[in-house]
Amino acid sequence: MNIDINKRQIAAYALLPGVLPRMRELFGTGFGWFAFMIALVFQSARLLPHHHPYLNQKNMGKYNILHVLRAAAANIKFKWENIDQIAIFAVVVSGILLLISQIALIVFYTLFGTAHATGLFDTVNAESDAAFMLLDFVFGVPGFYGSCALGTPTGQTIYPCDSIPTFGAAPVLPIHAGLHSLFEFYSWSILFVAVLILSLILPGHLFGCAWLSVCLFLSHMD
Repeated sequence: MNIDINKRQIAAYALLPGVLPRMRELFGTGFGWFAFMIALVFQSARLLPHHHPYLNQKNMGKYNILHVLRAAAANIKFKWENIDQIAIFAVVVSGILLLISQIALIVFYTLFGTAHATGLFDTVNAESDAAFMLLDFVFGVPGFYGSCALGTPTGQTIYPCDSIPTFGAAPVLPIHAGLHSLFEFYSWSILFVAVLILSLILPGHLFGCAWLSVCLFLSHMD
């Protein structure tokens, strides 16, 4: 077997990240993989038939996300028995809109700098902010919101206060400690399920470990 590779190609592969070609491939195919995955979600919700062209991997890259959304929307029937299809379609569209808004915020942050971007989200007197107090009472993450809900009142009311716990400190209330443990267990469970699905859907020859899910799960436990 003859392999025609020169030194320039080796250096380019090792040193250059290939950002522009990857971006050109991503945008030039209309997010082919992303559109295909969304089509699979809609097929599972019976919004696309099994024989639909968008579900054929050979057609990947020939359509984009808008095509998939239009095809799924055309099959929606606004009836009570189809409430699950309507909900799934709404969740997918909401997720796409949130992704676009996040990208827009990143671009805004990059163009206008830290001072302008962070100034939009600064809260004056966070210690007495009612929304932050409510979030501190509910989630109880020390130092995350910085309100007086978790501090020590200096008078008859919650504000003013002192001794506001810093970020990373132990939970102030026992109920918050239990809630954090519940969230931690849920996060590790979701991670295990995610890597298990990953090991089942990806080709086996890409990974040398037959117990991929266990390997990845244990590696994150360190």
